[in-house]
Amino acid sequence: MDRRINQKDNLPPAFEIHKYDEVANFTAIDWWFAIKMRINLLNTIKEPFFYKEEKTIDKKVFELAFDQLLNNPLESDLYVKFEDDTFIFFDQGRYTIINDDYGLAVNHFPDEMIVPVENLPKFIRDEPRRLNENDFLTIKSPELTHKAECPFVVNISYPDKIILEQFKYFLRKAREEQGFKSIRTIDDYDLLRWVDYKFLAYIDLKLWCFFWGANITNKEFLKILCLNNRYDEDTIRKTIEPLRQELMDGLTYEDGGEDKDGLAKINQLKNLAYKKQENMLGVITHELKSEYPYNMIEPKIQEERKARQLKQQVIDTFMSIRKNQGK
Repeated sequence: MDRRINQKDNLPPAFEIHKYDEVANFTAIDWWFAIKMRINLLNTIKEPFFYKEEKTIDKKVFELAFDQLLNNPLESDLYVKFEDDTFIFFDQGRYTIINDDYGLAVNHFPDEMIVPVENLPKFIRDEPRRLNENDFLTIKSPELTHKAECPFVVNISYPDKIILEQFKYFLRKAREEQGFKSIRTIDDYDLLRWVDYKFLAYIDLKLWCFFWGANITNKEFLKILCLNNRYDEDTIRKTIEPLRQELMDGLTYEDGGEDKDGLAKINQLKNLAYKKQENMLGVITHELKSEYPYNMIEPKIQEERKARQLKQQVIDTFMSIRKNQGK
């Protein structure tokens, strides 16, 4: 039976709500690192992995992990020492950089505004590809095309205003045909609301409750998180807790999550964090602040640059072929 927590005195000694004040300065990538680390901790608690194929992680390790987490909730590193200088890390995926499968991008067809996927050249249609999320075109083979993915080609010679107007019309028609309802994805406004909800502190206490078999009522959460004056129990029940479940229980891309639309909350957060590839400098800065060796991340950046160059070469070659065919 769950141990009910009725007052602040029953909370873990290391927990203090003021330690979360600086969450107000979190960027999307800070949120991504913080929540992904907590997902890894939760998953490891649910299914402890074997150490040296002999035994699972001892409960004491998790006690130490929670003590470190609640003492330093803003740190994106979470690890504990386990026997003979062996360290267990709960931050797998923290340094993940989006690794795009660069494919062939088609900028436009000369006399068409938007070309249905079936009209694309066969060698493109037959090849499953996923472009950089910043590209205007996504191409997948017909058998892999999900109803929420609608490939198209844009003639960039048209003025922006016309392209945008046509795209809105195209998008509306495509959704009607597929019976697809648009979903509002996570944006910067959501992150501001998370700060106001004391969302990270809420997640940590729910993790602690899960580990210790404890239970905190929504009424007590309002007091503990100092939300009494702004929210009521329904806010926790209908908004904050469902959001926590969606984020913490969702599979990320690298975990093998079959999220073809990228609409799982956790993947929405990751997409927001890595929305602009030119923000990669910000990622490096974050890693260096955490004393993460630059030489570990630099090869990944160089590899990505080479992939971009190769992609552009393929585009140029394809467009050159089409130009010569038109002569």
